[in-house]
Amino acid sequence: MLRIFWKWAWLVGLSACLAGGLTVALMLRRGAFPQYSANAIVAVGVDAAEDPLLLEQVQDLIPTYIHMVSLDPITAAVIQRLGLPDDPQELGERIDARLIGDTQLLEIRVAYSDPETAAAIANEVVRQLIAQASPRTRRLIVPVQAAQPPDLPDLAGALPAVVALIAGASLAIGGVYLVEFFRHPLYDSRDVEEMLEVPALATLQARSGRSFRRQEQAEAVRWWALAEAAERQWGQAPDENRWLLVLPASVRSHSDHVARQLACTWTQRGKDVLLADADTARPMPAPDPPAGVADHLSFLPAGQFSIERLAAEARGKAAVIVIRAAPALDSIQTQALAACAGQVLLVVDAGRTTAAEAQETLDLLRASNVPVWGAVICQ
Repeated sequence: MLRIFWKWAWLVGLSACLAGGLTVALMLRRGAFPQYSANAIVAVGVDAAEDPLLLEQVQDLIPTYIHMVSLDPITAAVIQRLGLPDDPQELGERIDARLIGDTQLLEIRVAYSDPETAAAIANEVVRQLIAQASPRTRRLIVPVQAAQPPDLPDLAGALPAVVALIAGASLAIGGVYLVEFFRHPLYDSRDVEEMLEVPALATLQARSGRSFRRQEQAEAVRWWALAEAAERQWGQAPDENRWLLVLPASVRSHSDHVARQLACTWTQRGKDVLLADADTARPMPAPDPPAGVADHLSFLPAGQFSIERLAAEARGKAAVIVIRAAPALDSIQTQALAACAGQVLLVVDAGRTTAAEAQETLDLLRASNVPVWGAVICQ
């Protein structure tokens, strides 16, 4: 499962960034981000402790004051006093009040896009609460702490963006796994052997270009072992031309790289090799082998390729013929070459070639009684 995630990690990251970025942009446009919170504290009924009746009345009024701070009479007065562009109801949604523990301290909290304005609103709400209280209870509402402009925005204000980011990533991951479930791409040798019932001969690193670059030792050993396995399949017949058809399982394939590297490996083993390109739709550039093996390698480009020309070249000095073919589903010529070739090597691109594409190619070959030697997986 992780291999699917890493393959599509860029898409998951992009989806998450787009969802989070669009949410932030929308919040910025509506003034909902960043949000700064300013808190003012008032004491309610502290001076009423000596009058039990008044104290009981004040305690009954505290829930009213908590609800009152966000209602239109106070918010409209705050807007008028401070000259704010907000609607009274919208401003009411930015104001909150609560009792601090079991005390008679009432905390009035205001969230706003500007820290100075947030503090000014909180302090003005306190003044309006006192001004609009009844004359008898007005003296019982005492400011304790004035609101100060906050230095940093609220982390909670970024919560919608975080949720959007997680939602975007989750949707992308779900979509990727759904697509992969229906596509059934081939990722490794186990997939090839279980889904296609074809021997997986090697897993190789795909590289583009025309040069035979110096490879790491482990990679070179894999190519060498693949060439030796092909020779064992041919049998011990040094004077017989040996044909290997390198066949892509799909259009998206590194069959050109496989053909070039196999040809280079055989030249390093001291054999004369003819490398032929039969894919005219996606021609392979001419190889650029090292000087030490260049004399052992001949190249027949796609523009000059024909079965007759190949047969003529085969009667020459070449001991091994490596043919890079076009996808069998796209070319009747490939089907004819497969029937002539001594071996057919299927090239599967990990994560790109689907099981359906590879199976169609195999069904076409098997319908023509063409045996498939095995498959290599290019990563």
